[in-house]
Amino acid sequence: MLLCAVCGRPATISLSYTSRSYCDEHFWRLIERRVRKDLRIHAAIDIMKEYRFRDDGSPLADLARTFLERIFGGRLALVVDPEAAPGPDVILPVCLEEEASARFLRFLDPSLPELSGIRPLRTVSMEDVRHLLPRVALRVSAHPLLEGLRAVEPTVFFGVMSVLEKET
Repeated sequence: MLLCAVCGRPATISLSYTSRSYCDEHFWRLIERRVRKDLRIHAAIDIMKEYRFRDDGSPLADLARTFLERIFGGRLALVVDPEAAPGPDVILPVCLEEEASARFLRFLDPSLPELSGIRPLRTVSMEDVRHLLPRVALRVSAHPLLEGLRAVEPTVFFGVMSVLEKET
């Protein structure tokens, strides 16, 4: 049985890019510390300023928002804008692979615009995301099928939602 590299409890997460395994709590702390450091070094976030958050309804957007809420404790003013164009005051839910892909494409075609904006998940790999998502309360009500169910049969919708909330 694998043990957490930090506390010695049974590990629930084993990563392919390191030989270390983690329990849920210490894995979350590891990734949060990585996100905090990247934000501190690359994004001078001023809590007195208002930022636009490109919330496209994706799990990455939910994860980015969760990290921002944990790090800034609700003191960061976010205006949700699903169609926000990249810019210095826009927070984008972009993970490591998307960041690398955008940089590579720009290398191949310098006429492409540079990816700009605050990208809190740019040091978080998709493997990390897959481990983190089950631990984040996703907005399952945003799914189109569930919204259709709410319109047609509200009692069934709330039953499904209660089951999903217990599962997450």
